Amino acid sequence: TGGVYFHFTTGGCLFASGLWMPSGPMLKAFRERLVKKPDEFFALEDDLAAKGLTWGEENKLVRVPNGFKHVEDERLQDRLKMKSFIVERPLKDAAFKKPAFIEDVTAFALLHSG
Repeated sequence: TGGVYFHFTTGGCLFASGLWMPSGPMLKAFRERLVKKPDEFFALEDDLAAKGLTWGEENKLVRVPNGFKHVEDERLQDRLKMKSFIVERPLKDAAFKKPAFIEDVTAFALLHSG
């Protein structure tokens, strides 16, 4: 399961969606799936990037976690260090002044709510 998050503050607004700080067993299962099907994950990542969405870097590990040290692919190692899988879309303060702002918020929530 995942969620949608909206952060509104002067100079640092964003929309976010994904899996934030899952439990240990859930994170381990997610990482195991990532190692088994990296192409599936990277295709999703490429699709998100095409929509202007990037992974958040919050709470990322410095080293590859135990049990995954055998992974040699550097891109995959980087993703295994993640403790949350959240995509973020930063917003400029001017976005609030546009009449379509509510529609943008709603569209983002519907797109990422499953």
